[in-house]
Amino acid sequence: MLLYKIIYKIESNTDTFATIIKWAGSGKEAGQIRKSARQKTGYVSNSVKTDKINVPTNKQGLIDFLNKN
Repeated sequence: MLLYKIIYKIESNTDTFATIIKWAGSGKEAGQIRKSARQKTGYVSNSVKTDKINVPTNKQGLIDFLNKN
């Protein structure tokens, strides 16, 4: 199963940043998350990164994936 992991940063204080991680089930949903991230107050320019993650669907593979991440 293919999932999309979207990572971006926002300013949490004047000199610190918070890293936000969101998951999406489709490319379209990932695009909507990226778009809304860019509209947030304090968004750090060019900080959006999207990774395609192949999540195993069998029981043991899923357990190993969850324990690793």
